[in-house]
Amino acid sequence: MRLRNLSLLFLVILASCGSKKEDPVLKEAYELQQKTIKAMGELEEIVEALPEAKHDSLHDVIHEMEENLFAIPGYELNLPGHEGHDHSHGGEPNMTNDQILAVQKEMLQEVQNLKKALEDNE
Repeated sequence: MRLRNLSLLFLVILASCGSKKEDPVLKEAYELQQKTIKAMGELEEIVEALPEAKHDSLHDVIHEMEENLFAIPGYELNLPGHEGHDHSHGGEPNMTNDQILAVQKEMLQEVQNLKKALEDNE
């Protein structure tokens, strides 16, 4: 009986220490977020090449986009130039995983649209 209890305890401990499965929806959201961050960097380069008069308003738009980024549960938000800046906005987002994915898709689309508009106007 004692061996059975010990075996059961071992299995419980093993299960609790086992690696958690990665949620595919959150993984996709994170990958989209990484694409968004890369596109934001490219957008910054485009803005820097524009005439001075357009810099401030476009930098404000990009900054607002960056401020809307949030850490996806299970992943860290690494935004170049924002080291030490907290994007947790008070903890994990109060959204379902599907909503988090939808937000990431929308953010990427916004950045890509702005980038395309600026490239078309060069």
